[in-house]
Amino acid sequence: MRVELASLALVIALSPASVVPAILMLHTPRPLASGWAFAAGWTLSLALFTGLFVRIAGELPGLGGPPQQWIRTATAGLAALLIAAGIVTWMRRGRSERAPVWLRALDSVTPHRAATAAPVLVSLNPKVLAACAAAGFSVSSTAQTNLAPWADVTVFVLFASATVILPVLSYAIWRERMNEPLQRLKSALERHHAAILAVVLIAVGLMLLLQAA
Repeated sequence: MRVELASLALVIALSPASVVPAILMLHTPRPLASGWAFAAGWTLSLALFTGLFVRIAGELPGLGGPPQQWIRTATAGLAALLIAAGIVTWMRRGRSERAPVWLRALDSVTPHRAATAAPVLVSLNPKVLAACAAAGFSVSSTAQTNLAPWADVTVFVLFASATVILPVLSYAIWRERMNEPLQRLKSALERHHAAILAVVLIAVGLMLLLQAA
């Protein structure tokens, strides 16, 4: 996977907004059912949105072949927004040591609600949508064949969803061993979610800025 796509996938994969809900699902009355339902909904939602942006990019004139100048400009703009969002998030990190209320409320959902919560969280998160959009346009601009963009989208989505899928998979294999580590991870993410998100946004923004240079 290209560095640009890997950077965009990291925006999603390392965001507490994706990791924390996945872990909270494992503290519901039906942890595995809720966890897998959320992971499936999250992965399919990322694939849907990214594929949609690939389609939109394919309808625009001048795409295909070497990356266009406007793609570089858009990437630089996204990088600047991510860095700015990271700085603002870092400056506001001390206002709350707990995750947002909507995240804490997820620990009592049913498998059905877990599956429907995933697309809602994706569609309401501007950082996730921006990463999907940037990935879709990037994939479309560098695709050499009709199958190439969908292979790139698949790899991007799996990488971006890894931090949602792996906790559920680990819990399914080592349930007894994972209870305590997952509880500690949940508590740490709730306490430091703003600082973690700020570092990820700034780091990925700098990587994208270098790519656009």
